[in-house]
Formats: sequence, structure tokens, C-alpha cells
Amino acid sequence: MTATTSPIVDALRGLADTYHVARYADQCAIGVWTDDPAAPGCSAVVFQGKLYALVIPDSYADLTPAELSAIVSGVIHNAWIEWQRDHARLLTGALNGGGEN
Repeated sequence: MTATTSPIVDALRGLADTYHVARYADQCAIGVWTDDPAAPGCSAVVFQGKLYALVIPDSYADLTPAELSAIVSGVIHNAWIEWQRDHARLLTGALNGGGEN
């Protein structure tokens, strides 16, 4: 290759590597949260950037709509935050050449 195309090819390879790392992180990151770790009730799982599972026990039917909404929203929000943290961990580890952290 000529001296001009070599940096371009290297840059394209770097771009492709970054894409594959990002795709890996998108596919593998997971976030899990529950309202009470000691006695889990409402739990949420975020996988591949989407709400994958939501568990609301029957006993929560006695809660007021406002209480239930606050608990469910908080659990989903925190599961999403955990997913973002795991996604960032996977990206950072792979981009630094260390694979998974």
C-alpha cells in the first residue's frame, strides 16, 4: 500500500474494531434491580438495552396506585442505570485491550 492509504486503512480497521466492541457491549450488558435485596419483591432486568423482565408479586396489589407506580418506576430506572454501568464496563475493558473487566 502507499503511504497515503495505510493510515486510512488503519483508521478503518480501528473503526471496525470499535464497532464490534460496542456491539458486544450492547448484546452482553445486563442490569438487575430489586426493591429490597433482603426480601425481593418487585424486580426488573434490563438486557440488550431493553426491559427484559419485570416481576411484581401479587401482594403488591394492596398498594395504592401511586405507591405501586413509584416502586415499579424506581426499580426499572435503577435496573437501567445498572445496565448502563455494565455497558460502560464492557466497553472500557474491551477498548483498553483487556477484554471483559
